[in-house]
Amino acid sequence: MRAFVLILLACFCGSSFATKIPARIQIDYTLSNGTITLPISEILEISGKQYAITSEAQVSGMLALIYKGGYRRKSSGLITEQGLRPNEFQLHQGKTNRIASFDWVKNLLTLNYDGKLESLPLPANTHDRLSFPYSFAFSAPHNIELNFSMTDGKKLSDYHYRIAERTLLKTNMGELKTLHIVKQHDKDDPGTEIWLAIDHYYLPVRILVIEDNGDKLDQVVKTISYRD
Repeated sequence: MRAFVLILLACFCGSSFATKIPARIQIDYTLSNGTITLPISEILEISGKQYAITSEAQVSGMLALIYKGGYRRKSSGLITEQGLRPNEFQLHQGKTNRIASFDWVKNLLTLNYDGKLESLPLPANTHDRLSFPYSFAFSAPHNIELNFSMTDGKKLSDYHYRIAERTLLKTNMGELKTLHIVKQHDKDDPGTEIWLAIDHYYLPVRILVIEDNGDKLDQVVKTISYRD
């Protein structure tokens, strides 16, 4: 399997996906924790060297009481040769509001959450939770091991992912050829797995998050639409 992944990476490294990507992509997902299901829409928009990604859940019924004010995330920034470089990340979840601001000149990350303001050194290879899964559409992985930093708007953590395999994923769109990448587990973050659609610009078509208490959040694609 390792030899196969090395061959796959060799094919990746000679590719440039950014020039092929449509100006607007909408991905509709179903998010489930086993008992509750939510529809989520994510929109990626490209203008020159700038990008913006918005992710919004359609909250209704009892969930509207829990998530009063809705659930919305946004990441915006620049497209570089190394992939997406966020300038700002926002999360609005009920009464929770977080903003992460990236100052790449001063190498400073400012986190605004729960009425607190915190500044941290900004590592060169830093993503936010929304931009990271989309980065592969703009910059192919050059190694089996992927090491970087990521923020959720409240903290900054180091992450270690590994390319696991190439596999078929059953979805509402039919079977999709995907590249499966897996976060290496640790005590602080049990795990995350991401499936990237090979025939759809390596966009994320499934994201599985395992939380500290063992709960699973499974976000699976329903449809993808493109517009230039």
